[in-house]
Amino acid sequence: MKKFLIFTMLLSIPLMIVFSLQENNNLKFIKTWYQDVHYMAQKESGKIATAKQKPSDWFYLQRAYPNEKIPDNAYVDALKAVKDFNAKSRNTTLAANSQQFGSPWIPAGPTNIPGRIPCLAVHPSNPSTIYAGSAAGGVFKSTDFGATWSSIFDNEANLSIGAIAIHPTNPNIIYVGTGEANAATDTYEGVGIYKSIDAGATWTNIGLPNSYKIGRIVIDPRRPDSIYVAVAGKLFGTNPERGVYRSPDGGNSWEQLFAIDDTTGCIDIVIDSASGTLLASMWTRYRNPQNRVVGGINSGIYKSTDGGTTWNQLLFGLPTPSSIIGRIGLTIEQTTGTIYSIYANHPGSFIGIYKSVNLGLSWTTVVDISDLADIYNGFGWYFGQIRVASGNPDQVYALGVQLYRSTDGGVNWDTLGYGVHADHHDMYIDPNNINNIYDGSDGGVGFSSDGGDSWTSFNSMPSTQFYAVTVDPSNSNILYGGAQDNGSMRSTSSLVDTWEKIGGGDGFYVVVDPTDPDIYYAEYQWGQMYKINHGVWSWVFYNNGDRHNWNTPFVMDPQNNLKLYYGSNIFYRTLDGGLTWQQKSFDLTNGPSTGSLTYGTISTIAASPSDSTVIYVGTDDGNVWVTQNAAEDYFFTWTNISAALPNRWITRVAVDPYDASIAYVTLSGYKVDDLLPHIYRTDNYGTTWTPINGNLPDFPINDVIIDPDLENTLYIGTDFGAFYSTNLGVTWNSLGTNIPMVPIHDLDFHPGDRKLLAGTHGRSMFTLDLNITSCCVGIRGNVNGDINDNINISDLIFLIAYMFNNGDEPPCTEEADINGSGETSPINVSDVVALIAFMFQEGPAPAVCP
Repeated sequence: MKKFLIFTMLLSIPLMIVFSLQENNNLKFIKTWYQDVHYMAQKESGKIATAKQKPSDWFYLQRAYPNEKIPDNAYVDALKAVKDFNAKSRNTTLAANSQQFGSPWIPAGPTNIPGRIPCLAVHPSNPSTIYAGSAAGGVFKSTDFGATWSSIFDNEANLSIGAIAIHPTNPNIIYVGTGEANAATDTYEGVGIYKSIDAGATWTNIGLPNSYKIGRIVIDPRRPDSIYVAVAGKLFGTNPERGVYRSPDGGNSWEQLFAIDDTTGCIDIVIDSASGTLLASMWTRYRNPQNRVVGGINSGIYKSTDGGTTWNQLLFGLPTPSSIIGRIGLTIEQTTGTIYSIYANHPGSFIGIYKSVNLGLSWTTVVDISDLADIYNGFGWYFGQIRVASGNPDQVYALGVQLYRSTDGGVNWDTLGYGVHADHHDMYIDPNNINNIYDGSDGGVGFSSDGGDSWTSFNSMPSTQFYAVTVDPSNSNILYGGAQDNGSMRSTSSLVDTWEKIGGGDGFYVVVDPTDPDIYYAEYQWGQMYKINHGVWSWVFYNNGDRHNWNTPFVMDPQNNLKLYYGSNIFYRTLDGGLTWQQKSFDLTNGPSTGSLTYGTISTIAASPSDSTVIYVGTDDGNVWVTQNAAEDYFFTWTNISAALPNRWITRVAVDPYDASIAYVTLSGYKVDDLLPHIYRTDNYGTTWTPINGNLPDFPINDVIIDPDLENTLYIGTDFGAFYSTNLGVTWNSLGTNIPMVPIHDLDFHPGDRKLLAGTHGRSMFTLDLNITSCCVGIRGNVNGDINDNINISDLIFLIAYMFNNGDEPPCTEEADINGSGETSPINVSDVVALIAFMFQEGPAPAVCP
């Protein structure tokens, strides 16, 4: 009894802690602040990258490492396996867990900061009906002139869209080519072409499964069942199924009309509506981790006057074929047969714009390299479109980083696009009113009613491509994220359309100070990190000559808001909120990748919440390290703990919130021969690892969250959605509903409100309410969950906090009658005393939740 009384006296200490924490929860709401650093981000952006690597390689290299390519059919096989898995999982009765883990994901936005739109199509007689193909989010449709958008492709196999075409006389018939043809690899390659006969309500895959990337679909207006498709083929690797394809019967059958070799595909195609003459631009394009080839001797414009049976290369007045001829875009004005072409070179610079007034027999140069030299900024493989107005062959638009217009047939050019997002990929000019222009860019769909002089953005589309997401620890309604070409952004409410940009370039991690939400850290590509302190913007880590990942990790120490950790290829620490940094490791990677298979950088950092001396680090070349002396002022001692793990890109390391010896590692990549587990667990600081993939299909896993309340419960974000396990990975189930099968790059969890945040790469953010509904069964660190085994101080703190919270949510969803006396509301001192007595084996076991 003596130790019981002593313990009761000591209870005042955690009580003081509880009350102190309560005061800290009254932090003020984050002030609205906007600082657009887009210009600076563009100025300092990917040009810091190593010579052979490009920003867009990041997505692909993760999944291919340590091989040169993703194994053939690996993505399609995984896709089928996940569909089967989801069907079985969601048909399984999950008993008490069904309400918790099977509830719908809630869209969190943004809808007002959309992502990349490679292709557009507009209803031929109703310009209010618009179809937009997203780089990674499927097909969106608006029937109210862009005011609202609905996703109409979510149930299909691939959400990367390369081309859309509408039947000229029956607009209910729509064709969609999967696989974005821009040479950006932050999406998966496509799985063929789809057809809808009910304006997008349902879809059928009609073939071309090995097309991979589709650049254009055109329909012969004289014979609308004749469809021509520009198949660009694989971006990484070779395949012979490239070239021009035709279906004579609306997609029932296909034939390859024109092919050159296994590295040259068709990127664009136009048809003359009067004669049926076809012009196709062929593009030699090949990529592996050692080489990027975006040009070749076979790149050029080819013509057919017999429906595609024979083809001849056009030469007169065009650039001479050579190894540096790259991507070529085409457009035709139907009433006069005027054709424009725009050329890029290898490695991606602008060459010129050329014009033909006789269906390609001869060409004249209307723009040379000196006039629009900055249109591509070295990224000609990312662009390549040119458009001419119907009925006015002198009004022509060139699309690139910026948008250019000529009204005199290409003699003079004006810069347009102010007020609409940069990086223009497609354009539709209304043939009935050529001043009405629809534009698809890295920021969604824009519209101009004055030929491009001014713009309106149609921004109600959830197509943002997130790399990383964060929920504010002091307010779960405040969300942050970093996205492809949309910088870092923030939402300060639960509304999906009120997001604001807080930084430019490509945004990545954001970390919010838990003691003051007006202080946060963010970064853009290659680890350029800055700090916002009550609206004052400052750099805290600038590229210093190390190797930096496209998505450079940094974290805040869970126990010290001024202590942050940052990883290039070397581990750094700051103790003063970023003012000064100290190197705390040697090179933790295998060094610069001579074959360019990786960046040779740190890819993930995890600091233990329970032991500030323990930190885990993972790298993009398969290393996992741990230090157990992170409190020291000198170099930390690091131990490589990855010998038993597969050699794959380490996407995430996570530490158990209560035990620093327990950690989890997730991997990217695909199997080559045997099944490859993508998640492992250690309970001894990495001395040994156990695969916990259970019944999961073989696919890349990008993140893992350890539930701090529910024992043995894990959540993972993968390339095919979210999954959970309640038994440490013995079995897994699909997590939630109402979310498309899109890559989830990042997860975050708010423990107070039990809100899980998912950042998708193509469909913005979603949240899932994981409030406990099973009366604390299996809950750790909470009353009546682990008390039968290992009751501890956290159980008491939860109970005492509730007693003094004046009606806040109780520790259990249903209030526990701890001492079995019959009272359930409110929990009182007698319950606390009974719990302490049981802890010291001097009282009966607490009653279970009712």
